Amino acid sequence: MVQSASTAVVLAVAERNGSDVTELPALAEYVDTDALDALFRGDGSVAVQFTYADCTITVRGPDDVTVDPN
Repeated sequence: MVQSASTAVVLAVAERNGSDVTELPALAEYVDTDALDALFRGDGSVAVQFTYADCTITVRGPDDVTVDPN
């Protein structure tokens, strides 16, 4: 099963921070998760960048999430 972009973001941030996903704030407080997931359902080429849990997140797809600490 392919994971959604929003799930990929939360998992990547948890891994980067060495934390459990339950310790992170709700992603929906930072970005519209339905819109984020919808952006990456198609075959288009798009990148989204936002701040979440003291990190800059760049999403180019569910398999391409970059997490940089602020």
